[in-house]
Amino acid sequence: MKLKLVSLVALASFSVSLPQLMVLHLGQVTFKHHDHFVKLLLGCPVLEELVLENVILDCECLQSKFELNLEKLSRASIGFSYYKECMKVLFFHAVSCNVTSLFISWSADLSFDSIPDVFMNLKQLEVSWGIYYWDRLITFLHHCPQLEQLIICKDTLTSPKPQHEWNPIPDTPLEHLKFFCMKNYVGSDIELEIIGYVLKNAIMLETLKIYFAGSLPSNKVRDQIVKSLSKLPTTSKNCHVLLLA
Repeated sequence: MKLKLVSLVALASFSVSLPQLMVLHLGQVTFKHHDHFVKLLLGCPVLEELVLENVILDCECLQSKFELNLEKLSRASIGFSYYKECMKVLFFHAVSCNVTSLFISWSADLSFDSIPDVFMNLKQLEVSWGIYYWDRLITFLHHCPQLEQLIICKDTLTSPKPQHEWNPIPDTPLEHLKFFCMKNYVGSDIELEIIGYVLKNAIMLETLKIYFAGSLPSNKVRDQIVKSLSKLPTTSKNCHVLLLA
């Protein structure tokens, strides 16, 4: 089921029962309250795929505690631009159990301080955000012990400049990571350190793929970037590096 450009205010008066619905896509859908969105998901007990883009909530949630069990959910794509903090916590709880493939795009104010769960079954993660928030990505990776594929789609248009000095990335084992990809690479110090972090900690890495940003001024600049990348030490003995325009 796909819903787009609608307001679901009527959910305040009706129950939801969609016992066979396995795919739900919501695009620019407005809910009067957070609880109405919870009601919709509770009515989809066998949901396997969930896509949320620009879901809007007019009010804060009416209740401070909620439970949501989406045990069949395996694929999720979530954009966080307009979500309340309680919604963000709800989504992470909802997808933390059995989801194997997750795409996330979010605004700069999203943090992971309130995520208690581990994404034990998550195999593929794709994120789209400003590269200056790498520390939040590393924090999120702590919750993904079985991750095999990591794709970073760096948002070069909206990435703000860092507001504070950032600390070196701490070592975190990426024991199962086999594939890493970064898009819109421009050769910044932060990007280089993220790639160095992956090469150092992903002992099973098979493929490292980097797409250069189209805004790079010349081949000379790209040659300099390649030279910097070639100096990074790697732990994996079977890693193939692909640099693509």
